[in-house]
Amino acid sequence: TGKTSFCMGLAKNFQEVGENFFVVAFNSEGRLNDTLMRRSDLDLSPNKFRMIHCNIAETVFGIIRELVQNNEQNRRYCFIIDSLDALVRFEDNSKDFTETAKIAGVPLISKTFCKTTSLPITKGNHLLLITGQTIANIGGSVHGPKSISSGGKAVKFFSTTMLEVKPVWTETI
Repeated sequence: TGKTSFCMGLAKNFQEVGENFFVVAFNSEGRLNDTLMRRSDLDLSPNKFRMIHCNIAETVFGIIRELVQNNEQNRRYCFIIDSLDALVRFEDNSKDFTETAKIAGVPLISKTFCKTTSLPITKGNHLLLITGQTIANIGGSVHGPKSISSGGKAVKFFSTTMLEVKPVWTETI
């Protein structure tokens, strides 16, 4: 659907607002590549942009919290997490594939992150863009499938603005 490209367009506009507007992109899925970055026309210079290749939830959320709370350069940040689905708990990342990951581990971390950073992000005039998927539960509802968001409900609850791309659900589907 072009979620990542859409975020890159928003980030480009964000950078153009002023000198101290800085984009930090977390490439947790590994899909943010040179071609996409060039096509987005973002200013990729070190004083305007930083790419961080990481899919450890605690690290990604920790970096964002640190930059927002200890912002001595008085920057306005646009954070992009691409995508929430690819984040994994630090503890689960080292488990063998036969071991079970903690159920709802990332949603619990996401909830704590949202609780502790929603106010500082908003009051600091920062922008947080998160891409993610929804999983459709196709069980026999007459109103269409229920969807479950990656990262739990906290991300939706704490959002100031949200864009959801959903299929049209009519009687014929």
